[in-house]
Amino acid sequence: MNEKKISKYLKEICNNYNDDFRFNELPNIIKTNKEISINEKDKELAKHYWCLQKILKSQNKYIDAFINMKKEEFYKGWCELEESQISIHFLSNHLIINNDYHLEFIDVQIEKFQKIFPYKIFFSTEFLEKEIRCSICDKVITPRNKCEHKVGEIYNGEMCSRKITDFEALGIAIVKNPTHKYSVVFAQSDDKTTLDNYNYAMIKYLIERLISPFDNWNYEFTKKRHPHTRYKHIGRNDKCPCESGKKYKKCCLLEEGVLRPHVDFIFNNPPPNEMLKMEYV
Repeated sequence: MNEKKISKYLKEICNNYNDDFRFNELPNIIKTNKEISINEKDKELAKHYWCLQKILKSQNKYIDAFINMKKEEFYKGWCELEESQISIHFLSNHLIINNDYHLEFIDVQIEKFQKIFPYKIFFSTEFLEKEIRCSICDKVITPRNKCEHKVGEIYNGEMCSRKITDFEALGIAIVKNPTHKYSVVFAQSDDKTTLDNYNYAMIKYLIERLISPFDNWNYEFTKKRHPHTRYKHIGRNDKCPCESGKKYKKCCLLEEGVLRPHVDFIFNNPPPNEMLKMEYV
């Protein structure tokens, strides 16, 4: 399978995303072709195969995230969305990100998925870098001791980066906008078991109504009054569930329902009407 046929396959991923070939065989085909181009000292072709590897990874991780969200493995899906977006970011310096390979679509969809996930706080590790090496030549890098390789450039089919080979941990911070989104804050039980207490109702509602990872959709954050029957556990003198700070009896209890944040989803490929009528809680 040559470079043109691989490119054609990746451009048609919307039609063949259920094909196991994309996951089981194609990565090895691209890797083998890249190694051949390196041995033949064809730097441009090796770089192109590197781009094809990243395109495939971006597509695969996005599709796998969709599959795992369908299986309600939400944190796993969240991490795969992040991996897909990182691959697209790496590609952006070497490839015009457009919809030839559906990367622009995937990038936009990932941003939308991330905004409706319940994860809002993350861990961020603070550390002191003691030794940094070049991923290409393995040379130790210091302000006065640099190598000829430029970070982000492709050399023999590999992207140059900096490896932290020795460091000292300084602390852990809790942040809202982490460098890496994998580090979601989860609670722990007394026996140190991780507890996932997040409310995935919104993402469940959406993912159940999408047939394909390439179905387009959008959302609009609004507010809507929810029935008082949902708030029977709230006393008249308790704070109103709308979070106004007022007492329930002097706020939404006087209205037809409790005013709460709400999301309206817009589907380009609408599911059956009976599914649209169902609400997430």
